[in-house]
Amino acid sequence: MFMKTARIIGGEQVTVHQSWPWIVSIRRWGHHICGGVIISALFILTAAHCIPSITGLSVAIGITQQSSLTNNDSRIQVITTVYLHPNWNAKKMHNDLAILQLEHSLNGALFNAICLPLKTDVLLIDSEVIAIGFGREKESSTRSSDVLRQIKLRILSHTSHTCENELTDTHTQICAGLEMAGKDTCKGDSGGPLMYFSSIKSQFELVGIVSYGTGCGHANHTGIYTRVSAYLDWIETIIKK
Repeated sequence: MFMKTARIIGGEQVTVHQSWPWIVSIRRWGHHICGGVIISALFILTAAHCIPSITGLSVAIGITQQSSLTNNDSRIQVITTVYLHPNWNAKKMHNDLAILQLEHSLNGALFNAICLPLKTDVLLIDSEVIAIGFGREKESSTRSSDVLRQIKLRILSHTSHTCENELTDTHTQICAGLEMAGKDTCKGDSGGPLMYFSSIKSQFELVGIVSYGTGCGHANHTGIYTRVSAYLDWIETIIKK
């Protein structure tokens, strides 16, 4: 998350029995900087504010622990092209999306693309959603989490007191959080997925991308997520290229 930040605070470690095969660690010169999510065999979706340049960029795929990576690890891929949303506004944090193109297509059981929502899908207020990432476990921490962590949150109304001072565009952004303090995403979780399980479709869907917030887990503040359903045409255009 941007600082205003994004982070897994008060969540839990992902166990070996759980599988989020679409999560990636976006890295610069070998160090984790943001999360991302696989949307096809060649493309990663993340936050635009995570990608000031393509220099030194790579992604680690199919990991739940950063320290498990080795030099020349086959799970690390080079990024060849970055597509920032053409209307990305860093000052207002609007259209905070980027698509990364991988050097090689993914294959194998550990690598899977998350399902995208439909334009017509409606997220009801108070729906349960899950955020995952390698972000800081404490706002005061100076390093990302070694292990993948997850947290259950709720979709909040844009008129709620925790959301109305943070969210700036109700069409392209989502508020998600909890009324209690101490549970949130944090710096290093930016670009990672906000997921909703559709019982009708029996699948997880990517409803949001971690964008920004004020601090990590503060009372009366909530995380802001880029609403993926508002950008399906742009995503499809890039992938079809």
